[in-house]
Amino acid sequence: MSTLLLPSLPFLVLFALLLYPVVLLSRIIYNISPLHPLSNYPGPLLWRASRLPWTIALQRGTLHLDLLRFHARHGRTVRIAPNELSYTSPAAWRDIYLPNPSPGNPAFQRTDQFFKKIRSTDPFSIMGHDESAHARFRRAFMPAFTDRALAAQLPLLEANVSNLIAQLHNRIDVADTPVDLVAWLNYLTFDVSGLMSFGETFECVDTGAAHPWVAINLNFGRGAAMMAGLNMLGLSDNPLVAKLLPLLLPKAVREKMAYHRELAAEKVRDRVAAGKHAPRADFMDALLRNNEAIVAEGGKRAAQALSLAEIEINMMIMVFAGSETVASSLVGILTALLQNPPALERLQKELRSAFHREDEITARSVQKLEFLTAVISEGLRVHPPVPYSVPRVVPKGGAEVCGKMVPEGTLVAIHHLPAYHDAANFDAPHKFIPERWLRPSSPGSKASTGDTTTAAAEAGAATAATTAAEGGAAIFEPFLVGRHHCIGSKFAWVEMRLVLARLLYAFDMTPTCPMGDFDFVEQDTHIFWEKNPLLVSLRARS
Repeated sequence: MSTLLLPSLPFLVLFALLLYPVVLLSRIIYNISPLHPLSNYPGPLLWRASRLPWTIALQRGTLHLDLLRFHARHGRTVRIAPNELSYTSPAAWRDIYLPNPSPGNPAFQRTDQFFKKIRSTDPFSIMGHDESAHARFRRAFMPAFTDRALAAQLPLLEANVSNLIAQLHNRIDVADTPVDLVAWLNYLTFDVSGLMSFGETFECVDTGAAHPWVAINLNFGRGAAMMAGLNMLGLSDNPLVAKLLPLLLPKAVREKMAYHRELAAEKVRDRVAAGKHAPRADFMDALLRNNEAIVAEGGKRAAQALSLAEIEINMMIMVFAGSETVASSLVGILTALLQNPPALERLQKELRSAFHREDEITARSVQKLEFLTAVISEGLRVHPPVPYSVPRVVPKGGAEVCGKMVPEGTLVAIHHLPAYHDAANFDAPHKFIPERWLRPSSPGSKASTGDTTTAAAEAGAATAATTAAEGGAAIFEPFLVGRHHCIGSKFAWVEMRLVLARLLYAFDMTPTCPMGDFDFVEQDTHIFWEKNPLLVSLRARS
């Protein structure tokens, strides 16, 4: 008799289906109501109501443009999802990313939703949210990025850049055809990353073509953005759904990802087998030596040594992150220079006055060039290689960010593109003005050389530089700050300086199509920029 009172399975399914929209609607109403703890923060209505618009923008590749638009409309703090805030104030770097000196105030952790492990059996990586694992990996890799290690790596970098210049000379000698700088700079940076990580290049520059693995890497962002979007929707919180999520990726993409992982693992195993006796001062050499020293100490210290699986997954990340970001930086800088001929002319004049022969241009000698450094800084500002950031989570009990208490569990971040294009941080924020990074009395300054023709114009740039010193320089952190500051930032700076110096010393370049209407930031982004070809006509300097 009692069983007759129990609801049937079809009834329960129907009830759940009818109840779900009610629960969803109730949640949306709550998200935009005054009852929500973030109700006092401005932001677009639909984005405050649901995470779905954010996810759609991420998949479309337009999230960075939406963030720009929202900050222009709503100010320096914007609510971009029911539980997420975006900041453009310099104070947010200190509050969110730097260790909190106050007792009992834990640091803001990376969200575990953005870069989740694809397989539960995978080890954590240096990109993951686990702070203890991140600290351990950072200590393990640090010997590869010391000044001493960098000094040993410079000849390898210089040889690869020389190879690029030689190959470009060969191309323009054979035929007067346009050169796609996007392709060639990707070839170079992946070759350098392969050499530094695995002890061998991908031979992209030699062949003038992308290695299949490089081609897969260049499409990595789309897959990563898709998985991040699904994770941020909370779909991966259900174990059953989490197992099915990878199947949403097209079969061809899954096969390429598997090939990517296996090839990376194979290259790591080959390099590890070669051991510390491999004839190259690459990243792996420093890592292996450090690992051996840790194991030799024994005891608890030996447990800090990296396993082969941990080395494999982290080197796979190093190759991609170290190459794609530098390539995007160089393309963004060159795009800005080609759109601003006076800046390009001034930089080439600095280079060709400082050096009389190409062999004088080395990774060390270019460090003294102030306008080159200013050009790179300004290029990273107007066209940041990674336009948005992985959010942090406000710790238990809440925390103060930019003078206001933010509830625990809220996601918070400074996103590079809107922060660097905020008029409160920089005068004329959308304009490429390298002079804003020069000191008025610096050797490269027109005011210091008595050039009164352009001194007045540079006075305006000095005003911009003052703004940069007061706010812009404080907001400008293209390599992040704190525990997650880019471990390879020194190497990246050396690589960017050397490539630009060699390229612009050796060649005069003009775009094959007018670039007046082209806006670099209008390109799609899926974690990284999806760069259009940058076709130029190269001529060897006379």
